[in-house]
Amino acid sequence: MARADLAAVAARVVTEPERHAGRVYELVGERALGGAELAAAIGGSYEPGSLGAAREAITAAGEALPYQVPMLVSTYSAIAGGFLDGSGIEDNALRTLLGREPRPALEVYKAAVTG
Repeated sequence: MARADLAAVAARVVTEPERHAGRVYELVGERALGGAELAAAIGGSYEPGSLGAAREAITAAGEALPYQVPMLVSTYSAIAGGFLDGSGIEDNALRTLLGREPRPALEVYKAAVTG
């Protein structure tokens, strides 16, 4: 999902406070993306690893605080299990609040990574 799309939604909500008062919006991309698709978008390849390997890599990098290692591994586990793919969102308000089709996520990702 593009930050510009989120900014446009935020501007719409802020400029019409009466219409949006007390509402909670779920804003997710319209298509779940996996590692293989993200890698392919920038000409790479992706091989999923184990959670143990992810833990080792995070720890070896030396950048994470001790409490962050299990937190990140549990996030990876949730992603691998499909729990963060947006499919449980019944009413994705992104398109409605934008008033147009959102920018394609793969295009936004590719532009951000490749500049």
